[in-house]
Order: sequence, then structure tokens, then C-alpha cells
Amino acid sequence: GAAAVLEEGAAGPDPGAAVTPDLLASAIDAASALTAHGCLDDLSLQLGGGDGGDGDGPVLVKRAVNLLVESVCRADLPSSPRTELSALKFLLTAGCRVASPGDGAGEGGDAP
Repeated sequence: GAAAVLEEGAAGPDPGAAVTPDLLASAIDAASALTAHGCLDDLSLQLGGGDGGDGDGPVLVKRAVNLLVESVCRADLPSSPRTELSALKFLLTAGCRVASPGDGAGEGGDAP
């Protein structure tokens, strides 16, 4: 199940929990739909800050859509036409939703 994907045991990952091209395409399609509807516009993620449990490590704050774009660009997408099409659709959708740096969007600005 999902826990097997997140936690690998001593014997390695569960072979039944492999990420298939269809699963990857479905996940990218879901990200496209969330992005197209603006659900990720104001969502930022805080990464880090947990060196040894003391909370003093470096903290990186990134917009969720930017993190997803980086992930899709860096992913080794299987040569499945559906996965490649889903990735392209997501990147185009995200590109249409990204505000230009000078418009103040996401910083409390009054941009449309």
C-alpha cells in the first residue's frame, strides 16, 4: 500500500507498490486540475528546519506549484505517451497560472 511506498523495509520496497506510468499520469492530471482551478495559487510549503529535532536547520519556503513544476521537470518520466501528455498539459497549465514577478500577486498585492 501507500505506507510501503513511503517506508522501505530492510528487504526493499514492496514490488506491488511500484509507481506505474498510469499512476504517475493520474497524479499529474490531478495536479493539473488543482492548478487550473487555482487551488494551489496561495499555497506555500515550508521545507527543512529540522536538523536533529532542534528546529534550527535551514528553512526553505516554496510555492506548491513551483515545487510541482520542478518535480515534473526533473522526473524520469517513463516513455508512456499518456504520462508525457499529462506532464506537458500540467506544465502548460502551470505556466498559464504563474503571475509575473512585478505584479505583486502572492505578496498581498491587488493584482487581478
